[in-house]
Amino acid sequence: MVDRASRLGGRIHPVLRDSLGNLVRAMNCYYSNLIEGHDTHPIDIDRALKGDYANDAKRRNLQIEAQAHIDVQRLIDEGADQHPSPSNSCFGSPGVLQQTSR
Repeated sequence: MVDRASRLGGRIHPVLRDSLGNLVRAMNCYYSNLIEGHDTHPIDIDRALKGDYANDAKRRNLQIEAQAHIDVQRLIDEGADQHPSPSNSCFGSPGVLQQTSR
């Protein structure tokens, strides 16, 4: 399946591939948050990605969380984290954990 996915990825126009990646990351964020009990509506996720945050503190915090989720997933997708082990990962470093927990 990995081989088929790689071949398919090579045949898709880069603009379409990037657009699909953005869509899948947003969908993944929505469903992950829903499973965790965070009711972040898709429109709020979309607005957060455009820098349009809600005035309501609860909604704004959910938007910020969604933005962070998508940003980290994009870094992983792009191969920015070259350390497959969570203990060696730049995403698991104390500085990153402190920053994201604020």
